[in-house]
Amino acid sequence: MKNLGCFLVLLLFSFTTSAHASDLTLFGGMHRPGKLSLQRVGQAGPGLTDPANFGVFGIRYTHGRFSESTFAYSPNFIEGQTKAILLNSNLILHVPLPKVRPYGTVGLGSVITKGDGLADVGAKFALNYGGGVKANIAGPLGARIDARGYAIPSFGREGLTIQDQTLYLFEVTIGLMFSW
Repeated sequence: MKNLGCFLVLLLFSFTTSAHASDLTLFGGMHRPGKLSLQRVGQAGPGLTDPANFGVFGIRYTHGRFSESTFAYSPNFIEGQTKAILLNSNLILHVPLPKVRPYGTVGLGSVITKGDGLADVGAKFALNYGGGVKANIAGPLGARIDARGYAIPSFGREGLTIQDQTLYLFEVTIGLMFSW
């Protein structure tokens, strides 16, 4: 009975250790327009929703039990003439498994755009939600696949036909994870 108790305690400890571990992920991926509720998008200009223009890369840092931060850069945000920085702070919940850990996440952040294109709207508040899987491969190295949705309310700027609309984006990324 004592051996069974020790085994259960060790098993529980191994599950909770993997769920509490910190990790840093270098990732790359793409954005795709989801439900784009921009009025008269055809008048906004060519290439606004061209999938070739959507790309993103950055760093995700999971720290503590339930917290995650993201810093990402998109050199062609929505269209080729606008760049963006995405900053997020999220709540993250892991399924406490030892090697492959699914998770869900939701958070708040901002999208800061700069450029000469129609998507240069300055700094905007953003909501994000999603999930993915983290997998330990060898020692501290692992892989991470992530899918997120973004909602950016009041997307647009003064005098633009898409002013005060909500922009929805879908993001898929894959990354190299370092955990400790």
